[in-house]
Amino acid sequence: MQIGHFLGITLAFCQEYGSPPHLHVNYNQYQGVIGVENINVNGNLPPRVAALACEWVMKNKQALVQSWEMHKQGYQDLPHIPQLVE
Repeated sequence: MQIGHFLGITLAFCQEYGSPPHLHVNYNQYQGVIGVENINVNGNLPPRVAALACEWVMKNKQALVQSWEMHKQGYQDLPHIPQLVE
């Protein structure tokens, strides 16, 4: 489920509920995963894209954890999370 999109960067929750809250990040042919609680980045994202995605996660950490829990429970209408650029 897409949770954020800005500057060509797409951030989404996937149904991997056994894991801690995290986002899958896509930018062109690059992919990565960012942990919401520890802001740990894995994957092959360009450094600038990883930095922007991490900045967004840090600014919205509380809302992302809440949305993760709601998504786990099957909610489809998640709260709006402001993008870096709207």
